[in-house]
Amino acid sequence: MNKDEDSFEMAQREASRLKSLNSRHIVKYYDSFLHNDTFGDVFIIIMEYCKGMFFLLIALAGDLNGYIGSHGGKRENLAQYLSIFKSILMGI
Repeated sequence: MNKDEDSFEMAQREASRLKSLNSRHIVKYYDSFLHNDTFGDVFIIIMEYCKGMFFLLIALAGDLNGYIGSHGGKRENLAQYLSIFKSILMGI
């Protein structure tokens, strides 16, 4: 199995997990499919639009620890870190 096949299977498993979740604390899954474009095969996952969440999703690319590290772990950001942590726990 090559890296692309492995990534595709991981994305399919993620979509399957998202499809099985039903919580007001987790972004809703709608559909997923394989799309072929000029860059090759792309696995698309369609999810609920969350107004105001785009910046947070970009900022959290990775994990909470990485986010805290990228912001210097400053104490003045503690309330924001705790708010993000609470959101993660509510999803669990």
